Amino acid sequence: MMILKTTFTDLSDWIPKEWERPQKGSSSITIFEQPETSEVYFFKESHTRYELEFWSEIISSKFGQMLGLNVLDYNIGYYKGNLGCLSKRMVNPDEGQVLYHGVEILNDHIETFIMSDKPFFSYQDIEELCKKDDFNHLLTHFHELIIFDALIGNTDRHTENWAFIRNFSAKIDLPKLNPNSNPTLFKLIFHFLLNRKKYSNYFQNNDSKLKLSISTTHISSSIYDSGCCLGREIEEIKIQDFIKDKKRIESYTEKGKSEIRWNKDRIGLFEIVRQIHDTDNQSLKSIFNQLKIDNLHDSIKSIVTQIDEQIPLEIQKSRLTLHRKHFITELLIFRFQKLKNILD
Repeated sequence: MMILKTTFTDLSDWIPKEWERPQKGSSSITIFEQPETSEVYFFKESHTRYELEFWSEIISSKFGQMLGLNVLDYNIGYYKGNLGCLSKRMVNPDEGQVLYHGVEILNDHIETFIMSDKPFFSYQDIEELCKKDDFNHLLTHFHELIIFDALIGNTDRHTENWAFIRNFSAKIDLPKLNPNSNPTLFKLIFHFLLNRKKYSNYFQNNDSKLKLSISTTHISSSIYDSGCCLGREIEEIKIQDFIKDKKRIESYTEKGKSEIRWNKDRIGLFEIVRQIHDTDNQSLKSIFNQLKIDNLHDSIKSIVTQIDEQIPLEIQKSRLTLHRKHFITELLIFRFQKLKNILD
């Protein structure tokens, strides 16, 4: 049985990078540079209405990884008296990588997509997107996303909570200028290109033409921003009611709706699974059958039980209660079985 340990990091000595733009999202995010490695990390606190949201993010992260899904690794961070979830940046800009968010992808490639303060999109938009040459290998990523959201009950997979990683590469042809003779110039040119949607084929340098050949590829990012789940909104006083009455858990699982619409309708997380499965009964089932589910109950219980063990004694009050841990364990097992029944 694989047990994914959760780490605790005090960020007091880390360096805030306040000049960088944070990842998109509604929660408070601080960007840090790890002092020893200079790697960039994101520290995200819970939504102000849901103080336990960061726990949902961390548990979901470990649960998804246990199943073998590509879920971003979240751990516990502590900064200025507040707990939150800590994750490493998914891309390396110095290697030509940028995070291409869903709202940007849809706006660039789907003609019917309407930009607004809170734009919506549908599974049919995703199908259309994945018919295009640049994205035709990425439909499986969305199927994994939909399965994962159904398993954890995430209802917040809006256009800024999924992305692709865009990889840029450039070939430079300039006979009269050796790139090694002026590396700063070439680095500036490359970073200029990374921040433009339309590229110029030529740059003039003295009497010589600098020919740049730019290519881009896309891969799926890790699944991230999945904290709107696992009963984060349920008050502690009500948790025992769910433990005592299993039918309340069953009723609760039917309420969650997906941000990924079916045509124009917002439907349940399990209902969108049914709809996709009815049109293609192999795509989701194939992913589900590859999930690592040995000793499922014990594995989930181990993840949830140890999730807050690393918290120091002075902030023990921030641990999850035993009742909530029991509820989360039972909820995950129930949701897994419900998904299995649909796909079988």
